[in-house]
Amino acid sequence: MLATKALTLHIPLELHRELKILAASSGKTMKELLIEAINILTAKTTTKRKQIKKPENLTDLNDLMKRKANVKHRNYSDKQIEEFIKNDSL
Repeated sequence: MLATKALTLHIPLELHRELKILAASSGKTMKELLIEAINILTAKTTTKRKQIKKPENLTDLNDLMKRKANVKHRNYSDKQIEEFIKNDSL
């Protein structure tokens, strides 16, 4: 297991809400999405950087991560996602 380091991150409430919705709809945790996003943004080789189109929003980032992972995600209804957000249960 890789060593880890804690990170405190303050983000705008709307961005947090979008990340939470994205996590709920993709079946991943917010932590998993953030780690994937950081890995994409810090691609180590020039070749990888050329292959990766910089995402312009969370939807683009989610699409990119889905293609990269090529895994089936859980699908939640809009009502379920709203309940997750309302109850802060993610």
